[in-house]
Amino acid sequence: MILYTSLSPSAASAPTQRACVQSWLDHGHEPVCVQAHGDDIAASLPDAVRVERVKPTMAGHKPKPYVGLDAILDSFIASGLDRCGIVNGDIEIHDEDGLINAERDGVVCLRRYDHDGDRTRAKVFPSGFDMFVVTREQALSVPRSMFVIGQTWWDYWLPWSCSRAGHRLTTINDPVIFHRRHPLNYAHLDWLRMTHHFCWLTGRSTMIRPQQVSGEIHAAINKAIQP
Repeated sequence: MILYTSLSPSAASAPTQRACVQSWLDHGHEPVCVQAHGDDIAASLPDAVRVERVKPTMAGHKPKPYVGLDAILDSFIASGLDRCGIVNGDIEIHDEDGLINAERDGVVCLRRYDHDGDRTRAKVFPSGFDMFVVTREQALSVPRSMFVIGQTWWDYWLPWSCSRAGHRLTTINDPVIFHRRHPLNYAHLDWLRMTHHFCWLTGRSTMIRPQQVSGEIHAAINKAIQP
């Protein structure tokens, strides 16, 4: 399967990202990194990984020039493929049974399992999603936004939008994607801004408490997910 991602150009992130991308290759997936023109991600890339350079990015709206979710969806739609994965760059795949590749009816929303270096002690992270498998039709149903992969709210916006458009949501309950814990890479203010952006996109009042909005959308997505 083609796996779309966008990697951090930070040197500190390179070893983790390289190991994660290698795990995708080891499982027979084909990574495609959608990056800003100035991103130097060579240290994060094993051999035979395709990079697509895009403009615009979210430069000016974020402290770093993150690639927008829209750019990734556009790359997938333009590819002519019918199905792909979209995954955060710090996610390692361990899927010996090939569950990710299995055909499923609906948007596949995968929760990661967090660990501190020992995957046998990993615990599910219940508050969001780090990988999706979508079809072209599902991707086309996601409206334009300012959300960016690897930051807040993109992992709610994609499944929520698909669900609102009438697409079924499903998941894989087995632990197949893993994440090594690290300090948060976003500021609380960024989360607040993206919460307000979600409210603006969906016609909600920005006076509603952000935690209430987040909780309601998370609960709605979980309710919509069917095994």
